[in-house]
Amino acid sequence: MNSLCKVLILESFPLFSRGIRLMLEHDKEFDVIGEANGFDDLKFLLSTTNPDLVVMDAYHCEQGGTPILKKAFKWLKKIPVFIIARPDFSVWFQDYLRLGVKGIVLNNASPEELMKAMKKVCSGVEQYPSQYLDGDDEMVPLSSSDLEVIAGKRSLTDREFLILHHISQGMSYKQIGRKLYISPRTVESHKRNILSKLGLKTTTELIKYSMQNNIN
Repeated sequence: MNSLCKVLILESFPLFSRGIRLMLEHDKEFDVIGEANGFDDLKFLLSTTNPDLVVMDAYHCEQGGTPILKKAFKWLKKIPVFIIARPDFSVWFQDYLRLGVKGIVLNNASPEELMKAMKKVCSGVEQYPSQYLDGDDEMVPLSSSDLEVIAGKRSLTDREFLILHHISQGMSYKQIGRKLYISPRTVESHKRNILSKLGLKTTTELIKYSMQNNIN
């Protein structure tokens, strides 16, 4: 980075927000310009400041923080979002990509790994844990062409992702249908669409895919 990266922190717990702030303030490449503890704060700060990066601790957030990101999407414009997430939040990875998340670090990462990944994102390089992609633990920089491939593979609808989740738990079409108030035939149709979108052929491959991506 050639200049300071102006950071806006989104965290509902002041203790954690202060911890992130103190860590960033110890690095001369970051300038923390505000802290938001919810959507209203975030909306106000986005309208009155000009951050280069929004850092969100999604660990305690409902549905991996996707609801607040959806509400804030038009306010974020093209400001990149960096998320601190749990390994099991990979189920929302497709939503993160759609909502402008350019970097993700897992909550068990070291402070050094966090800072390194944030600097990469500030310089325009997307960073995602490869275990969200293929089961490893390293951070992976992705090009725009890589992202297109990933987005294509994860272009499932919310309903399809939910059905994939239930299939990975070993539920039958009938059990899934009863749970989602749809017919077993509809569940089977969704499964065919999921297989097609993911480039898979069998239920075994689908379950393996779910395990590799923590969709269970």
